[in-house]
Amino acid sequence: METINVRGEYALLLHSLDGGSYLCQLDKSKFSLFTLGRGDAASAHLSVGLIPDDSDSMGMHFLSSMQCYFAWDAGLKDWVVGNGKPPEKYIPAEKKQIYAEVSSGPASETNMVHVCYNHTEDCSPASSRFVLLGSRQPAPETLKSILGIAFLKNAGLMYKGKKVPPQYAETPGIKGPVPYGFLIEVIQSNVLESISVSNKKVR
Repeated sequence: METINVRGEYALLLHSLDGGSYLCQLDKSKFSLFTLGRGDAASAHLSVGLIPDDSDSMGMHFLSSMQCYFAWDAGLKDWVVGNGKPPEKYIPAEKKQIYAEVSSGPASETNMVHVCYNHTEDCSPASSRFVLLGSRQPAPETLKSILGIAFLKNAGLMYKGKKVPPQYAETPGIKGPVPYGFLIEVIQSNVLESISVSNKKVR
């Protein structure tokens, strides 16, 4: 394990379904949009391509091709988090072409992400699912009120032929069904020194 310190307004501690942990930095002076999702080498729109789960008997993956984004909102003066393809206003002009063919995002609850708020006890599918698709688009969530984002488990979620092992958050207050496929903890800058990761990956 290696303890690292990352400068920035927020850091994202990713717990991956392969058992590794990765630390990514949100720094508005370097970029305004940060995206995570299942992709391959050709997925130029992704800041981080997440490790895919095994395909099921139909050849489908539970993780979507575009799962989660973080965007700097100048009006709110904070990062916002959303599920699926970012709204046009958050896509930088130089990346418009890259996003032109990107899917709008997952259509089923199985593939959607969930948020853990500061004043709740768990990542509940019943109370915290958020969708940013078409006319059903609510206001995006700001990171100020969020402890973490969970890519929740599905009964059929597998990795390299085995069930995904249980993963638990380091941040107190993030609870919920385990194992998570992926769990992203939102880390404040004042606690970064105490964060240890098994695989150093800084963005």
